[in-house]
Amino acid sequence: MSEKQTPDLGRSYTREQFRARNGNISEQQYLGLRRRGLAPQEFHPPNTNIFLISARAELEWQEMMAELALSEEAELERQRRRAQSHRAAARSIASVKHIRHVKQRGPYNKTKQRDAVA
Repeated sequence: MSEKQTPDLGRSYTREQFRARNGNISEQQYLGLRRRGLAPQEFHPPNTNIFLISARAELEWQEMMAELALSEEAELERQRRRAQSHRAAARSIASVKHIRHVKQRGPYNKTKQRDAVA
């Protein structure tokens, strides 16, 4: 689902249905949200081993995610991730295994280097 669907307020969804309805969130992403307290409210019907998410809880979760995306903390997190990726790119370029360096000295192949010494 690329666009958010409006939930039927009289219905509940399993975790899998909820994840499919909200951008095909992977199970790992969903569990990460749960660990951080950002998952929707679930309920557990008696004598079953399933967890359900009400349509109202889904709407509240969508509103919470929209607010979170606009928050100051989210902007700081985006800046932190951007800086981290820039540092990783700089380290990659500085590496002797980077394609820029490999072309200058020939292919990176340890067996050729070992054979040349022998």
